[in-house]
Amino acid sequence: MIAFSGWVGARPAISGWLFAWCLSFELLVAIMRKPTLYQSIKAKRRTQSLVIGVTWYTAESWAQVRATAVDPACFEDSFEKWKAMAVAARRNFQRSGVLALEYQIVPEEFFAWCAQNGQENNSTARGEYVSERLSAVHNTEA
Repeated sequence: MIAFSGWVGARPAISGWLFAWCLSFELLVAIMRKPTLYQSIKAKRRTQSLVIGVTWYTAESWAQVRATAVDPACFEDSFEKWKAMAVAARRNFQRSGVLALEYQIVPEEFFAWCAQNGQENNSTARGEYVSERLSAVHNTEA
């Protein structure tokens, strides 16, 4: 019996070329296997630092964005609870070697971006907006 991850039981008596082909196939499968998230992050750290954008608000901007969001349940119950969660998340990212950059959302600019890009005010749009804005800032500095 042959299994992709190795031999199961005793190696069957097969000719040399078939054995070599099976071994090559197993190596090919191992090479083509998608790396885990941990392996990807570890590899990324070796080549460059990982940078993520963290959506940041003032108390006023948080209230404005939350009031118009199609997913208000994604927000914490209060600005203070959100800020405590965001500070802890940023700290955890930084402890793990990830550079977490804050991006302060200006509600009027975000709403204009949503209209221009045909997006609703939801968590996906907020993430895309922050990513796009930080990428623009980061690319002009480089």
